[in-house]
Amino acid sequence: MCNTKAGEKTSLIVFACSHMLILLGAVGLSKLFFDFSSNFVSFVLSLILYIVFANLPVFLYVGIRDKSNIFSFFKLREKAIKGILIGLVIGLFISAIFFAVNRFKFSESINIRRDVWLIIGTALVGMLEEIPFRGFYLQKLERHTGFLVANIISSVMFALLHVVMLLGSGGNVTMQLVLLFVISLWFGYIFKRTNSLWAVAIAHAIYNLAIYFL
Repeated sequence: MCNTKAGEKTSLIVFACSHMLILLGAVGLSKLFFDFSSNFVSFVLSLILYIVFANLPVFLYVGIRDKSNIFSFFKLREKAIKGILIGLVIGLFISAIFFAVNRFKFSESINIRRDVWLIIGTALVGMLEEIPFRGFYLQKLERHTGFLVANIISSVMFALLHVVMLLGSGGNVTMQLVLLFVISLWFGYIFKRTNSLWAVAIAHAIYNLAIYFL
């Protein structure tokens, strides 16, 4: 039993290191060789990156190595409606706080017709980021380290992905990364309490949209 658990831990560490290196490399190379200035091009490229490099590897790990049901493992099957409703409530509540703090002032650069693909992509990222980081890594790591450590490690991985994304974007990158790390810890807590990836994915999507409108 101990040997089996040790083997699983080793496999997970090797997979995580390989996965993150490939993912970070793919994101970095895409920023070097492709023009993300077009919202539609950015949407398509980002979708490909997230699906192929962030999500597909963890699906294969769960389905082929673990021989587990993907929907069950990622907490997408049970209590889906309840999870979606909880995510909506949490996301709208946090968004209301953000808007109140901002005195209900919206960004002057908002142009929904121009940014339709950006808005769709921003919403989809909620699920596409939650599947690997909360759905896979948080659950897998928790079995070996406990929730607190697993949440910290998966949040560091989440922040690392955004390091590459934020390079060259201007602004205070350090502060943005600290905020992303804290937000990730909060997402992990939501996932733990609700036991539903739908809840945290919906909350994440609404949070992203709120940031756009601010």
